[in-house]
Amino acid sequence: MIQKAKLRILLYMRKKVLSFFVKNVVFLLFNKVYVPFLVYFARYFVISPLKMIKQLFLIINNSKKSMKKYIVFCAGMCLALTFASCKSGESAYKKAYEKAKSQEASMQANEPTTAPAPVVTTTPSTQSNVAVDNATVRNETVVLIDGNGLKNFSVVIGSFGVLSNAQALCQQLRDNGYEGQIVKNEARNMFRVIASSFDKKADAVSSRDAIRGSQFNPKGDAWLLYNAQ
Repeated sequence: MIQKAKLRILLYMRKKVLSFFVKNVVFLLFNKVYVPFLVYFARYFVISPLKMIKQLFLIINNSKKSMKKYIVFCAGMCLALTFASCKSGESAYKKAYEKAKSQEASMQANEPTTAPAPVVTTTPSTQSNVAVDNATVRNETVVLIDGNGLKNFSVVIGSFGVLSNAQALCQQLRDNGYEGQIVKNEARNMFRVIASSFDKKADAVSSRDAIRGSQFNPKGDAWLLYNAQ
């Protein structure tokens, strides 16, 4: 009986020791080692990637917003530059036209005026005024600089000593539906801007009268040219 009691006591003591060892050693070590490991593992391998993915989505979203703002900004800049270039081009063209008109006025003021003759001359000359059916026609020897070619009678609306000024006025004529040609009087070194050219004098007279006083000939000094060549 005593031996059985001792055996039971030893078994009970062993059970208590094992229970104490498991509770105070195994679980303690597990709490000190494995639990922090799991915490760090979750932090660096689970939570951190989720944060990185979230930040990546935020960056992509912000990039899209920035790209939209950039596109809108570039479109606005393009429109602004377009309007500015158009305005500057129009201003430069207007200045060139005004300069050309002032030079035309000074050139024509320096040209000698010749009284019209009562009949058409048959002798070629470089500069003369002749009357054809009561309409004054100036007979000149000119060379075509820019255009499709002259007919018998041409309507001259401007004379310039500088070719670029003549080209500016000629381009304005073409933009508004006129033929727009440039000839040169070599004897006077003058560039004549021709609005239109006709085979018949009556058509040329009608065109001259129609363009006088317009934006292309505000002084109303358009005249008829007969090419002596």
